[in-house]
Amino acid sequence: MKSRRLAWNAVKALVKGVVGVLVLVAISKFTAPFSEVLPNYGLTFNFFAIFFILLMVASELFSGTIVCHVLNIAGSLLMMGYFLYAFSSSVIVINMENMAFMVDLRIIFSIAVMLSLVGFAKALLGLVGYLAENVKMEGKTLKA
Repeated sequence: MKSRRLAWNAVKALVKGVVGVLVLVAISKFTAPFSEVLPNYGLTFNFFAIFFILLMVASELFSGTIVCHVLNIAGSLLMMGYFLYAFSSSVIVINMENMAFMVDLRIIFSIAVMLSLVGFAKALLGLVGYLAENVKMEGKTLKA
């Protein structure tokens, strides 16, 4: 029974990995014209996306274990770190013929960091819940 569950988790992880890579390729194709405006965007985004896909696949593979919760925490910390790294270049200037557009992304990155913080709290609470379910008290009772 356990091998059947492991095989099912492996199939789900494989499907999620393939879908994640296909989405990454599609996003890379659509954002290729912006390489002039954001020269380092392609490398940093692809590195982030590949690492995030690997964490997602590993988390699905170890579903139902403590490793899954630890990988979810690592993924949310990765998201926060990526957004904080991207925060350093949050003002974009786009020059078009005789006009210049300046886009300030600090508010959007701040919202993204706060949402990542909520994801971190959710993953941490999932870990605490998992540990609370699997702790055997052996006759001891908790007193409030």
